[in-house]
This record gives sequence, C-alpha cells and structure tokens, in this order.
Amino acid sequence: MSSTIVITYNSPTGDVDITNYVLWESTSFQTSAGAVPGSASINCRDMTQTLEFITGREISLSVDGQLLWAGHIRNVTHGYFHSADYIEDAEEYEARKWELDCVDYNVLLDKRVIRNPDDYLTIDTETFAAGTYDGDAVKYVLANYIDVPAGFDITSEIDNIGVINPTADGTYEAQGVYLRAQLQAFAPYTAPIYYISPDKKFHWHAIESVVKRWGLSDQPTGGAITVDPAEFQAVYIGFRDCVANEDGTPIVNDALVWGGSTLGSNASVVFSRSQDATSQNDHSRWQRGEMRVDEGETAGNQDGVDTIADAIVFGPPGSWGNDAVLRGLRYAQWQFSMTWFADDVPTLVGVRDHIIAGDLVTIQMNAFGVTRLMPCRQLTIKAAGVDSSGDGIIQFTGEFALNMDDPYQLWSFLLGRDTAGENAGILIVIVDNTSTTTSYGATYQDVPSPSPNGTQTLFSIPWGYIGGTLDLYLNGLLQRVNVDFYESDANAGEFTFSVAPLATDSLYAICRTLDA
Repeated sequence: MSSTIVITYNSPTGDVDITNYVLWESTSFQTSAGAVPGSASINCRDMTQTLEFITGREISLSVDGQLLWAGHIRNVTHGYFHSADYIEDAEEYEARKWELDCVDYNVLLDKRVIRNPDDYLTIDTETFAAGTYDGDAVKYVLANYIDVPAGFDITSEIDNIGVINPTADGTYEAQGVYLRAQLQAFAPYTAPIYYISPDKKFHWHAIESVVKRWGLSDQPTGGAITVDPAEFQAVYIGFRDCVANEDGTPIVNDALVWGGSTLGSNASVVFSRSQDATSQNDHSRWQRGEMRVDEGETAGNQDGVDTIADAIVFGPPGSWGNDAVLRGLRYAQWQFSMTWFADDVPTLVGVRDHIIAGDLVTIQMNAFGVTRLMPCRQLTIKAAGVDSSGDGIIQFTGEFALNMDDPYQLWSFLLGRDTAGENAGILIVIVDNTSTTTSYGATYQDVPSPSPNGTQTLFSIPWGYIGGTLDLYLNGLLQRVNVDFYESDANAGEFTFSVAPLATDSLYAICRTLDA
C-alpha cells in the first residue's frame, strides 16, 4: 500500500509543491535524538527552469497529510545533468539541477540568543523563585527572552516534570547565551526529552512519556493500539535489513573513585570502590578509575564518591532497569539498525503513530531470544516509486542504541570522560507526599512529617529510601549527614536530627525511594 507524499517549499510568494521535481533516489530526510538538528538532502530536476530556491526559506515533508520533517534550506547548489562541452540537444543543457541541503527546526536552539529587550545593557537576566517548575521556567524564557518565530507553539507541549531547586532561587542564563545552553542548564534537574517538532511546537516531556505503544519484531503480531494505556501494548510490526551489535567495549564492572582533597595533602581523602561480581564472572574484570579530588560537593565526601562509583557500575539512582533495559556499565551495550514501512505503522486516533527520534521503542529478535527497549538515536526517511500524483512507498531506517549521546545527569558526564559524547538511559520519576505509589530510584521531594515542635527528633517520609541519597534542608540550609542528622532507618523512610528542630523551622527532604 502506497502513501501520498508532498514536499513543500515556502517561497516568498507562497507555498510551492515541488514533489514532482524531486529525484527520489538521491533524496532523504533525517531526524536525531537529543534536539540535535536533523538534516535533509533534496535533489530536483528542473527541465523548464521553473524553480528558484532561497537559503533560509522553509521546506517540509508530509506523508498522508502528516508532517514528518520540516526545517530551513541552508545551502543551495546549482548544477547540470550533462557536461557543457558535449551537448547534442540544447534542451538537455537548459535542464537545471538543484541540490538542497536543509536543517530541521531544532537548529533554532543554536540560532536564538537570550536577550532582554527591556534592558540590553545589563548582562544578567532575572532570577526565579525556589520551587519553580522546569516547564514553567522554559515557557518563561521562550516568552520573554527569545525571538520565537511567528507561528511556533511555546506552551501546549511543554510539561512540568519537577522543580528546578526546591530550596533556593535560581537565575536564568545571561544575555548573549544561546537557547540550547539554557535548556541544557535546566535539563539535569528532571532529565527531560526536549525538541522542536515539524509542526512548530516546542516539546519538553518526562522520559516515560515517550515510550512507544508498539514495537519492531522478527515475528510481527499486527493489531491495533489505543490511547489508554500510554505505554507499550505488545503490538509489533515487522522489520527488514536488521543488524544488531552487542558491544562489550564500554563495560566497567570495577570502579575505583578518589575524592575529597588532593592526594598527599593534610586534609581528608575519601575513596570508594564498586564492583559487580556477576558481570566480572560473565565478561572478565574491566576497571575504571576516577580521580575526583577538589571537586567540592560532587565528590567532596564519602557519600559523593560512593554515589559516583555505584553510578558507573550500576547506573545512577532512578535509571530505568529491568529485563528490557540494563542499567550501568556492567553490561554490554546494544545497537540496532533496521528498516520498516509507513503503511505498516499502527494508527492512533486515525493517524499513523510514527516513531520519532528520541522515542523509546521495544525491539524483539525472537530468533536470538533478545528483547530490548531502546531509544531511537536517528531516523532516516526515504521514498521510492513515487508517481506523478505523489503516491509512493515510504521507508524508515532507524538507529537504536543506549550509546554515548544522551545528555542526562551523572551517567552522561561519566561516560563523556571516555568518549566524544554522553550516555544514559535514565527514567526520572518525581514523587511527593500526595503521590499514591513510587518505584525504585524515583526522586522524592517534599516536607517530611511530623511538623517540628522543638522536641521531636525522629521524622519520616512516606516511603523507604535508598541509603546515602537523603539530602535534608533546615530553613533552606543543607544539613550534614552523621553530624546534623542520621539516617536512622532508611528502609522505613526515617531519619533523626541530632538536635530537635524548632516549631518555627522549616524542613525539606530530597532522596531516592525504594519500591512502594
């Protein structure tokens, strides 16, 4: 079954349908995860010298009425199909060849600068209050400090995932900084998926919201998907040209981390070592050393280096780990490449639920007994057999990997030390006192109970927490573990102050929870 394909060029006089001019064998569109600008290469044959292209103008790809790619022309190459020194037919020489190199809307993150139109001469922008949600901060920046192009939606797809800092005010980036830097400054707090979609919407979502309802398998099931539940629904379509690689290069199952003050100084040095015996038995011992002295709070105490060592081997607290996604560097990492076709993609509310770069997709290879949940790193769209009415076959090629490209929190930083990019696989879940359930590694942030009264020293949160992850604030000041307070019973969610807080004091706790 074919699809209806339309490529539209936004000329100064209006939209132009250039579909019938396109040389499909040398035309392709790509999108990438992590808001990395995608690209398109479009070649056209202009026999009647009808077309004209201008750099910076917009161009888009629609399939069956659904926008799959949109962006700007960055380069226009003028060419010929024949050599000028040997032309038997003058009309052949008059035919023009256009080669368009394009970039999708995510390039705007690197082409929009923070500025304050009310005061260009003051470098710093304003502050935001403690407890501000990340989505609200993103919306505020876009509305007040960025020249957003006309027609772009900066509200409907930006979600509040969690607060940026519950106890201290923050500042927006200074004038002259690119928009991407501001989004990257917000991202470590809630590990969002963010990008600009072809329909000109800014997106900011929690990771769990991008799990695809359907997957790819060597034994496709077919079937329909529904709006509810918003998770994988055990529906598979088939693939072809599959290549899967299990890469043991990044394995680390023995992490040694030094922190505190400089080795050999009179101040304290702290050390932590984290190992996974199962991984060592399966894959041999592979070590990694981290010299993190003089890094302040990050690795300035025992809790800090313990967290770093554990994160290297076992993945950071809150990373998503189950039979489908394997946490930490103790495991080999998988990369998949495969193709599928538009007409096989299930529909959701009457519209095909296409994979976009950044989606988490379930991949099943029954022949090898392998099932993995993988982020789509890159998606390539090509068309074949397109007739004069724009009907043709759309083929997708996806690259899926838990590799070094995810800019999420601590794990990304650690992997970036050895590679050109970053790695993660983190699912951040935020819970508070109103939440009815939690999961291992979820981030709890709220006021513990009971209220201080001047005599009470024992306090608790609704769930047990992972020992060593509790940050406790008294009147906005971070308290010292084993000095100002003790983790008296982490499994029961309890901790004890050395001195009872006063009735006028305020408490706030942040930690990683155990399962409910």
